[in-house]
Amino acid sequence: MKKIIFFSSVLVVFLVCCKTTSPTTTTVTEKKPVITEAEETYAKTKWADATKESLTEDYNLYTTNCGKCHVLPNPKNESETKL
Repeated sequence: MKKIIFFSSVLVVFLVCCKTTSPTTTTVTEKKPVITEAEETYAKTKWADATKESLTEDYNLYTTNCGKCHVLPNPKNESETKL
């Protein structure tokens, strides 16, 4: 019985913390980072089709969804396998 209560509690906490919200009910202020030429060039070494616009769009996507709970890693400070 204790196991059932414990796992039920864990499930409830998990569902509450990871709930999704409808974009129509949430007002999001779009952040526009300043992507420098050096950052765009660096990104193109990893992804040939990277542009300032796509990098800005990806940044906004991350900060709107994942960035609520997670810190955006700096790719220059992390190993390729960790990203």
